[in-house]
Amino acid sequence: MKKTEKFKQCTKAYLNGEKTEFYALLDQLHDSDDHDGIILLVESIPEELRDVEIIGKYGRALNNADRMEEALKVLLSVKDTCATDAIWNFRVGYAYFYLDREREAEPYFRKAVELGDTNPDAQYLLKECRRINGLRRDANKKLKGVFH
Repeated sequence: MKKTEKFKQCTKAYLNGEKTEFYALLDQLHDSDDHDGIILLVESIPEELRDVEIIGKYGRALNNADRMEEALKVLLSVKDTCATDAIWNFRVGYAYFYLDREREAEPYFRKAVELGDTNPDAQYLLKECRRINGLRRDANKKLKGVFH
């Protein structure tokens, strides 16, 4: 079966309340690093019908496709529902980190680790945020001393 036919079939099943096949295809696409495929598939579902799981996987695919600003918008749209989810916090932190916004990323990585995220990247990126933010604080202190 061609990819577009499979997408149509899974989308139709999702819209009819049969979500298992749709989720399986999202996972399959992720395992094969087909982030653009995930984005296309999710965008075939009207926004108002996307559940939190799909939104999270959509945000992950946008991050992996280097579309961090879009990923943040998508992920932050479910902040009230997902703020206590380790994976969601990691994904938001990841987007901020790769936008060079480490100060904003750090609390999300910290929360992901506190909530039990076992992904070694969460610990590593948290340490990197702390290191980079520390360097920035030190540089700002030195600059203040120069100009005062």
